[in-house]
Amino acid sequence: MAQERSVSLSNIADGAIDEQFHIEFQKVLRNIADPNTSEEKVRTITITLNFKPSQERDFATLDTSVTSKLAPARSIPSTILIDAVGSSVSATELVRKQESLNFEQVEA
Repeated sequence: MAQERSVSLSNIADGAIDEQFHIEFQKVLRNIADPNTSEEKVRTITITLNFKPSQERDFATLDTSVTSKLAPARSIPSTILIDAVGSSVSATELVRKQESLNFEQVEA
């Protein structure tokens, strides 16, 4: 005979939802701490419980999932220069950083 107990989020599926929540929560925290993501974007954790009742309606199967929606990594802009000579095409990244110029006058 199956044992009965009151249902709560912490004990459904022997605590699997609670465990999955903590896994997704850690993902959200790491994503927030990542300087390569936007501080403006909202992160979300979703707990979904799908109940499918029996035809007699005396029990229901329960399918659960815990998912997170994280902020994507920021895009990184760059400029490439394209050179086509005949059938050969090549690309070079344009680097705008230039070493500082020294305009000090040298005494003769």
